[in-house]
Amino acid sequence: MSISIGRYEFDGPYSSVAELEEKPGIYAVLHYEGEEYDLIHVAEADNIKDRIELSQSTYTTSGGSVLLAACYTPQSRSQERRMMVEEILREFADENSQGCDNEPLIVAAF
Repeated sequence: MSISIGRYEFDGPYSSVAELEEKPGIYAVLHYEGEEYDLIHVAEADNIKDRIELSQSTYTTSGGSVLLAACYTPQSRSQERRMMVEEILREFADENSQGCDNEPLIVAAF
């Protein structure tokens, strides 16, 4: 299964950290409720699984589910991954500034 966030395709979404791989890339923390996804957090990591395991207790929600998605980029450097994260965040900010508050950043789940 995969999900598009911005112009990038992510593996997931997953409900468990155990489903993630120990690879570099970008990860997204999502809130899922009522057939809609909202982006809670997006960041880069040298080891996605380890990073999420260290911070997973910080992501809670009063309703719905907290899910994880990963875009593995084994060939890229940390700086390139940071640029990808910034691109996603800019797109999200642009959508919100255009009055699209109800439009999720998540484009599609397959």
